[in-house]
Amino acid sequence: MYNTGALTLVSAIIRKATGRPLDEFARENLFEPLGITKVEWTRIKGDTDAGGGLRLRPRDMAKIGQLVLAGGCWNGRQIVSKAWIETSTAPRIKI
Repeated sequence: MYNTGALTLVSAIIRKATGRPLDEFARENLFEPLGITKVEWTRIKGDTDAGGGLRLRPRDMAKIGQLVLAGGCWNGRQIVSKAWIETSTAPRIKI
């Protein structure tokens, strides 16, 4: 189930925890390691719109998909922990 409000909260939490908006955090820790350079992500009242507003090229979305399929590993480098990938893609509830 999709919850835009929860994603808005996550964006604010990341900003408070890292001192940077989500889009800047993602650029350094996700997009740059994957070679994704053309990113547009809107902000609302200073926070990155985690519930929408992200624009990527299809080939870059495919890179994120491949990262997930590879358990968070890209070109021999662990970008996202395998445990996080497994937890975030595991079924939770039947709807």
